[in-house]
Amino acid sequence: MTDRIFALVLMLNLTGLFSFVAAGLGIPIALATASMLCVIGLYLIRNYKRALLTLRKKDFFYWSCFMILWPMATLVYSDFLDLRALAVNTYLVALAFATAIFVTKVGAQKSARVFLASACITVAGLLLSILHADFFRTVAEVADAKSDYLGRAYGFFLQPNSAANNLSFLYVVVVSISLAQHNASQQIATAVFVLSLLLTGSRSGVAVGMTLVIYVLSVQTRKSGFFAKRGFLKTVTAVTMIVAVFVAADDVSRRLENNASSRADFGLYDRLQSIQKLDIGERGTGSVAARLVVFFEHLEGIRSRPLFGFGLAGSSNLVEAGSLSNTAHNQYLQIAFDYGVAAPVIFALLLIRLYRFGRRFPPEIYPFDPAAMLAVATAVACIFSTDVLNSRVFFAALGFILGLTYFSVQNHPVRHGEGK
Repeated sequence: MTDRIFALVLMLNLTGLFSFVAAGLGIPIALATASMLCVIGLYLIRNYKRALLTLRKKDFFYWSCFMILWPMATLVYSDFLDLRALAVNTYLVALAFATAIFVTKVGAQKSARVFLASACITVAGLLLSILHADFFRTVAEVADAKSDYLGRAYGFFLQPNSAANNLSFLYVVVVSISLAQHNASQQIATAVFVLSLLLTGSRSGVAVGMTLVIYVLSVQTRKSGFFAKRGFLKTVTAVTMIVAVFVAADDVSRRLENNASSRADFGLYDRLQSIQKLDIGERGTGSVAARLVVFFEHLEGIRSRPLFGFGLAGSSNLVEAGSLSNTAHNQYLQIAFDYGVAAPVIFALLLIRLYRFGRRFPPEIYPFDPAAMLAVATAVACIFSTDVLNSRVFFAALGFILGLTYFSVQNHPVRHGEGK
């Protein structure tokens, strides 16, 4: 029973639906999050032996230090006593712990089904946000978000870039675990994944998505042989499908946008092309130049406090205070601004360690290395986004993979021994 309750809480986090549930119940989103934290806490207490064993593992300890202890230490000298940000970090780490325990109890395939169902819900939400944007307006107002992104899909995450990055993290678990042995399903999932990313019009999402798709195609062609008839046809079909989806998405975007608003004729193709231009228009079509301005603002801040930074959530608080024009749009830059120049180095080392976990997964069972896929997706997403270390989906996926690595509940144990 407790596993089913946690599965529901996990799905609410993986889809962003908790905001809509809160709005439907007429309660603040913060209260809904606090309620889910209570459920997660009770789940950890109910499984305290597994929780203690999980806490002893090096990687969970490293991530806890990076996300909780280090930010907590910065409160000593920070200009902002942002306890809410610390609470959010604690929630994310607790979610990762609980997800790891959930995997060890119910198994990889059953727990991966929660991610698969969440991915389907996310894709449906993206389509719904294009076709019926009014449905999201009330929740967007409660969450202090927009409900109109000029034809771009944003789904239940209420922001196109966040939706794209979170869908990429879901794709990692779905393809590497749920559909690991189903080639036809992998290709369908990849086509839907690419289409969904293009509908968001997210440059960072497309960069992360294309990195993952190239990896998946390379593994598939390596298994069957690129020049073998089967492998060659698979590759050509997949590439053709991606190109066709790209063209169709652009046409749909133009039509929907022209029908919905006369403000602009700016399709997805134009948005993806605008990254090559350093123009700042009224529609925000050329945001690269604006981000360069923010980039140099943060660099100046790092130069002024290179060792310790401005403390937990320093960048976001300075944006609210008007001292910075916007967030960094680069996770490495932002944590260097908040915690000092050592922070991005340590974060990169954590991702490298996660990448190396792939050696523990037998390729005959997991042909797509989930740990390496998540590490690479995260590394690329952090170049364009500052939402990764605030993403519930990322930490749930991280907990899933670390839990699977440490405590394999499948018939075939992970490599190098279980729990080492």
